Amino acid sequence: MPKRIFFAIILMATSFVSTGNNLVFSTGVDTLEQEVSGKVIHEAYQQIALKVDILSYPNMRSLMKSNNGEVDGELARISHINQRFKNLLQVPVVINHIDGYAFSAKDNLQVSDWESLREYELVCVRGLLFVEQNLSQRNIPCYQVSTYSQAINLLKIGRFDIAVLPEITAISIIKKNNAKNVYIQGNRLIRVDLFHYLHKKNIHILPKITAVLQKMKTRGRIEEIRTEYTLQQSSKAASVEN
Repeated sequence: MPKRIFFAIILMATSFVSTGNNLVFSTGVDTLEQEVSGKVIHEAYQQIALKVDILSYPNMRSLMKSNNGEVDGELARISHINQRFKNLLQVPVVINHIDGYAFSAKDNLQVSDWESLREYELVCVRGLLFVEQNLSQRNIPCYQVSTYSQAINLLKIGRFDIAVLPEITAISIIKKNNAKNVYIQGNRLIRVDLFHYLHKKNIHILPKITAVLQKMKTRGRIEEIRTEYTLQQSSKAASVEN
């Protein structure tokens, strides 16, 4: 077999993630809110005797991998992303939510709603779809970067005025990057529900995992997991401050 063809076969074989018999889901890197999603999904799949591994990538790369079938699906995203990423199947049960706020290092910015962002220089994290959609609907331009840390650092040095980010993740990155001058501006812009997604190759799992997640939601278990996580994070923050 020619070396070039052999190398192509090896490359194709290694481009798809595998961890034995486990299902593998991708998610955005450094997205703290998704830790709650991960706990929900781990518990749900345990109830149908399946193990789960979760891999983190930059937001858009995660979506490309899940849509291409390189992993088994997307951990959690906003509703209807399968209108754009056609190979993904939305599991129709809310498993988490994200609160989006405007963050800035500049004082006296007048942020009241999405439209009020128009007069400012914005930086966005590529693949953060709830931000992309709300800005594109209003034709508001935004400079794109790959990671939350890049966005926070650009705010920190004053290169841009505002980034709209998930609250918990942004606060965590601000602390990690020592960006003490970056903080929330104005009220919450949006609360976005999150849904689990399967690649279409796993359509046989869809009815089972939908039933399990619906049962967890009805019994209050999903909200319980989020509350437990929030309390743990608050406790950790208090211990660090002390």
